[in-house]
Amino acid sequence: MRPVSRRPNPPARVQKTLRKPVSNYPSAFQTASWPKQTNRQKESKMSQTQASSHSVLTVIGKDRIGIVYDVSKLLAEHRINILNISQQLMDDYFTMIILIDTGKCPQSREEMLAVFAEAGKRLALDIRMQNEELFNAMHRI
Repeated sequence: MRPVSRRPNPPARVQKTLRKPVSNYPSAFQTASWPKQTNRQKESKMSQTQASSHSVLTVIGKDRIGIVYDVSKLLAEHRINILNISQQLMDDYFTMIILIDTGKCPQSREEMLAVFAEAGKRLALDIRMQNEELFNAMHRI
């Protein structure tokens, strides 16, 4: 049987979270109180609660001046926040993917789908909104 090796002292940032100074791990685990959640766990929980109001908006259409303006104006009118945006020009076609937060939007999801469909016809664009979780599940390899 191999002897159990002692671990080195934790980094200074970990020592700051402990009530008593750390001399070695065994005594530190017995007398110190560790944080209940790590930052990664907190971010994960926050992203789970925020994910319900996050959606992915795709916009495709013939390239012309003002597409980004028209779409961002539409989003602003409905109090929808743009979290991330990616756009690309493919020959004569403009494509854009926008991660949006609909948390402050007063309309329901169904109403916004109808708004995007109507705006798409008026602007000669294909505008589609999908829930972020559904979008990620569909594009997972």
